[in-house]
Amino acid sequence: MFAVNVDGVINGVQACLESMRQQRRGTIINMGSLGAIKPLEHHGIYNATKAAVHSLSEMLRQEVAQSNIRVCVLAPGAINTNLINTTKNPEIVAGHKSYVYSIGGALSANDIATLLLTIYQMPQHICIRELVVGATQQVV
Repeated sequence: MFAVNVDGVINGVQACLESMRQQRRGTIINMGSLGAIKPLEHHGIYNATKAAVHSLSEMLRQEVAQSNIRVCVLAPGAINTNLINTTKNPEIVAGHKSYVYSIGGALSANDIATLLLTIYQMPQHICIRELVVGATQQVV
């Protein structure tokens, strides 16, 4: 999980940062999570990896702000993905489905894509540092 959630962010930043510095503009949007802000029960490692993404992103934002580069973290709550379909434990699947139903449904991939595009299309002088979003009925 650390390799994907943390190392993946670091590798992505390394791949684009130098050209952004040369152009003196750019936007980096990292995928955080509500779990970094309000830790999710039974998700300790996941919460920790996403907290690392939030922290790395904020430090990077401070380091590159004078190069006119924006760094944002999008921190969604529950998202409707196929990840639950890879779970073999029927109790976890049932609990997840019950939870998503109880909050009136999770965010969709289109919801996330719309938010990413909105962040990116803001004028360059506006940096949305962190955007925390969730389904309206998702309390945590």
